Amino acid sequence: MTESRRFAEEVFNTIISAHSRTFFAEIDRSAQGEFSVLRCLMNAEEGVSAGEIAEKSCVSSARMAVLLNRMEEKGLIEKYKDENDRRKTMVRATKKGSKLISERKQMLLCVLEKITEKVGREKISVMIETMREISAVCEEMEKGKENASAQEYM
Repeated sequence: MTESRRFAEEVFNTIISAHSRTFFAEIDRSAQGEFSVLRCLMNAEEGVSAGEIAEKSCVSSARMAVLLNRMEEKGLIEKYKDENDRRKTMVRATKKGSKLISERKQMLLCVLEKITEKVGREKISVMIETMREISAVCEEMEKGKENASAQEYM
């Protein structure tokens, strides 16, 4: 892997972790729900619960059930019951779904390499560090959310 590609990978991973919904929405607005699901499955070594995907995607469990059924019909995912808790529906990407994730990621990495060439590695490095700091602050805010009032966010 070239240094340029490694750096593009770092930018990609940083953007995905900090602004995944916005980033993937730009890929294909008509399929952003599917890409939200695939993003959740992208680095999962095992299946992910449908509930966890719904939570990370900020959609209701009912909406997620419809989306997962559609994706299963397309052959992008497979659903199965959790061995320890049969009430839980688990989800994993199929070969077709994994291939789609990989193709989109490669496309985005090429775009990010070109952006880095135009903007400059130094500026992108500052952006990555800033995004990591913002992400950490957001995580702190999220942890304290249940104990905080709306006034504390202002």
